[in-house]
Amino acid sequence: MHQHHACGCGKPRASHAAAKPLCQVRQARPLSLSIHAATPVTADTAGCCCDGNSSPGNEANTAEESDRRGSCHFSWQVSGMDCPGCARTIETAVRQISGITDARVLFSSEKLVVNADNDVQSAVEQAVKKAGFQLVTPSETPSASSRGQQNRILMLLALLVLASSVLSHFAPAWGDRLFVLTTLVGLVPVARGAWQRLRSGSPFTIETLMTLASAGALIIGAHAEAAMVLVLFQLGEQLESYAASRARSGVTSLMALRPESAIRLEQGKRSEVPLAALQPGDVIEVAAGSRLPVDGRLISPLASFDESALTGESLPVTRASGEEIMAGATSVDRLVTLEVVSKPGESAIDRILQLIEEAETHRAPVERFIDQFSRIYTPLVMLLSLLVMVVPPLLFAGDWQPWIYKGLTLLLIGCPCALVISVPAAITSGL
Repeated sequence: MHQHHACGCGKPRASHAAAKPLCQVRQARPLSLSIHAATPVTADTAGCCCDGNSSPGNEANTAEESDRRGSCHFSWQVSGMDCPGCARTIETAVRQISGITDARVLFSSEKLVVNADNDVQSAVEQAVKKAGFQLVTPSETPSASSRGQQNRILMLLALLVLASSVLSHFAPAWGDRLFVLTTLVGLVPVARGAWQRLRSGSPFTIETLMTLASAGALIIGAHAEAAMVLVLFQLGEQLESYAASRARSGVTSLMALRPESAIRLEQGKRSEVPLAALQPGDVIEVAAGSRLPVDGRLISPLASFDESALTGESLPVTRASGEEIMAGATSVDRLVTLEVVSKPGESAIDRILQLIEEAETHRAPVERFIDQFSRIYTPLVMLLSLLVMVVPPLLFAGDWQPWIYKGLTLLLIGCPCALVISVPAAITSGL
């Protein structure tokens, strides 16, 4: 039984397995320090940990983004995020839960980090699901299936629009009906997403804009325009998802350098064990062409390693017995034996990822400005669109339908996605 003295949850260790802990994780050292000089991080395997002390590095945070520490720390991988607006929606939903002192979504690594005063694991999972996203374990890969579903929706809408356009030339009435059907098919998932965002406390989102614009176009009889709007919206979502995945490619490729398991030698016997089971002093075996799962000290007399993924050096480096090799390096020419020198979560790759997450946690001033501006930009666009619809007909006796059409057009062109994703994507790519 793992006792949580500070949070008092009293949960067994196994009950927290769904959330990856951030137990006693210190603030990362400045980027100018060598990777080998980083102080080891002590990690626990439970889902929450309790420590009354905070790291001295916390004092460096700005007032706006100060680390309000709780006694329990949790982290999850998040599936379904396409832009920083999605990350902000998740943060808004999670921060409404009682007992949470801080919640952040790291867009580059698709990770949700929560500090709380007690065990809020189930409440967080329900809040994120209610907002339209999914918390997953690192071994799961639902994001690929989610992208496949979006591709199928886009292909279906595109084919329906094409069929509607062709049918309109031969039977205009039936072509118009097919445009209406196409709009309804494309509007259902968008409206569902808008409703989920609204329930989670984020009413002004791109899904809300698209729902209002498409429904308004249906009402005024612009059926073809409504269908095309939804097709272009789905296409934009796909392009946005692609841009976000490209921005995160450096981080994901770094995470892919770590094998899931290692071959441990015990009394002359080989056994495959997970990385979490390796401790300093264990002896492991790495085959030629395989990557080192942890930092290790070479026991074999002589071997060459490809360290280009970590250092950028294109040529293999020859190491002698007793030298230390970082995790992620590839044994080039032979089977090697090494002594483990790093604890779980403390390898060179883990420390680099910690530095990346630390850099993303402290957002740039321009990113904070864009984030704050986008909060008022969307409701402002909706207000201006409403004024365009009602002011000319009421004050200048104009026709309602043309001005409603213009108001809906303003609603569409005011989409803030490009504005919101531009700066975070550039910063994530730079990391």
